[in-house]
Amino acid sequence: MMLLNVGVCISFSIILFIIIINFFSKKRISKYENTIFVCLVLLTDLGLSIVIFIYIVVLYLRPQFSFLLKPLVKSLYIYYVLWMYLFVSYNLFLLKEKNLKKRKNIFLIIIYGLFFLLSLLLPFNLEITESYFYPPGIGSYAQYIFGIVGFIIIGINSFKNFKKLKNKKFIPLIVCTILGISASVLQYFKHEFMFIVPSNAIGVILMYFTIENPDLKILEEYTRNKKLTEENIEARTNLLFKITEDVKNPVKKIKHYSDNILNTNIVEEKNLNAVNILVTSKDLLNNVNDVLNISRMDKGRIKVFDTTYDVYKLYNQIVYIIKNKIGSNIDFKYSVSDIIPNILFGDASRIKQIICSLILNDYKNANQGVIDLDIYSIVKYDVCRLVITVQSSMRKLTLFEINEILSSNIEVDNNKIKELSELDFDLKLIKKLVDILDGTLLITSDEKGTIFKVVLNQLIKEDETSKKLDLISNKLSNKKRVLLVNDDYQELIKIANELKRNNYDVTSIMHGEDCILRLKKGDKYNLLLLDDELIEETIITLIKEIDELNIEDIVKIIMLDKKKESLKEHYMEKYSFKDYLLKDKYKEEIQRIKNKY
Repeated sequence: MMLLNVGVCISFSIILFIIIINFFSKKRISKYENTIFVCLVLLTDLGLSIVIFIYIVVLYLRPQFSFLLKPLVKSLYIYYVLWMYLFVSYNLFLLKEKNLKKRKNIFLIIIYGLFFLLSLLLPFNLEITESYFYPPGIGSYAQYIFGIVGFIIIGINSFKNFKKLKNKKFIPLIVCTILGISASVLQYFKHEFMFIVPSNAIGVILMYFTIENPDLKILEEYTRNKKLTEENIEARTNLLFKITEDVKNPVKKIKHYSDNILNTNIVEEKNLNAVNILVTSKDLLNNVNDVLNISRMDKGRIKVFDTTYDVYKLYNQIVYIIKNKIGSNIDFKYSVSDIIPNILFGDASRIKQIICSLILNDYKNANQGVIDLDIYSIVKYDVCRLVITVQSSMRKLTLFEINEILSSNIEVDNNKIKELSELDFDLKLIKKLVDILDGTLLITSDEKGTIFKVVLNQLIKEDETSKKLDLISNKLSNKKRVLLVNDDYQELIKIANELKRNNYDVTSIMHGEDCILRLKKGDKYNLLLLDDELIEETIITLIKEIDELNIEDIVKIIMLDKKKESLKEHYMEKYSFKDYLLKDKYKEEIQRIKNKY
């Protein structure tokens, strides 16, 4: 029977060795569960080697090397503890679908750290017969108890997350658990069957060919990425439609007022329409500057809060409050974009007060009407511009009233503001709250009702999904990354397309400020191509800002017109450019640069 056990262990050890070679020879996605799996594979192969060595000593090296048996058994006990810790951690991670909470992870480390010490200290005996080798004693019995504790932890968490167990990826884990329990019971009652370590090997092999196969992992991430991309495109299409409507409606009004001026000879009507054109164009300009203009959206220009909030949880809370406050006579419509970053830095309680107050103020004195709440975002790097629109048919404001609200500067002590907990402030206090959040309040009103628009720039807390997608992209792509800066749109597109044809991954931008923001954010590039004829800022200023970032492993290349070819040495000697690109013959130049770098 011992020879059978040796044969089984050797067979599984060879299979695991092949898996290890295959696993490490392929591109992999570095994630928490993958790291645990790698440790499980290596540890299981080590456990099989320990068992094989024990049998070799028992069968062929006694009595000269019998002194090795106790250290080997101790090593096997340590293997049991470490393997169970990793297996429990892997299960808990998948059940939670995120990194283990710090307290729970510390709890596991303490528990299994204690088991580790007990495995070293508790005594055991050696029992050797012609058919089996077994180490009875407190040390061995303790290993069964440690295993039971691990399975209990897995069982409790599985019960709490029972719905997730329906997912196919948990089938291998369930099989591993059943195998582990069965092998432990069998080995306890039938000492000749030392199948705990081989059962671990079967479980690991099963995991490799199902949930931990590198090819399947990459395919899974590609599928997830494709779904996210499709959702992103749809959401951005909807966003473009909203932005188009925001611009198109005022333009239609301006056209209408212009036609009125042309079609009447009454001076008073001409003057009234001229005033309406002025007001509408001012509203349009405010909308463009405060909502659509992203040139000043960067971390250095926004108010940064220490607290974070979940946008979608806040949205659900607001909808719940409003639904319970208003009656059935009010048609309350609400929507939120799917592409808003989940976690933002900001003051959630004040945002809730602003939105609820804008809605509930209209509801107070109305018998019926329509209220439409819409939230969307414009994202630039690590900054999210939240655009919160409340449209009400129940309130109509005059131009004088709007100006009075927007120009109001009521004095309210900040400590007093913190104490306020109402959800129905008047419009002047709402304006004050928006100012405190460093936001903008826009108001437009006509015969159909009033539109309130709150614009808030919020810092994004980077989520794990974004990190994983960036990591996947960098891991799977062999292309060199290029950051191309040129404010001539035609040139930009022409050069970018040629770079892509030469198998470069190109990020093309028209503003030097965007270049600085991307580099500050930590985006990695192999080549940086700068045009020396930027309009908004001088190339020298931009170069100095880039140099201050002390970015390594990036090749700076200056792009020049033929008439400025004589300046190439100047840029390369004085401003640390590695090379130049003559735009007049950009195709040949790109090929030259490709061959050189």
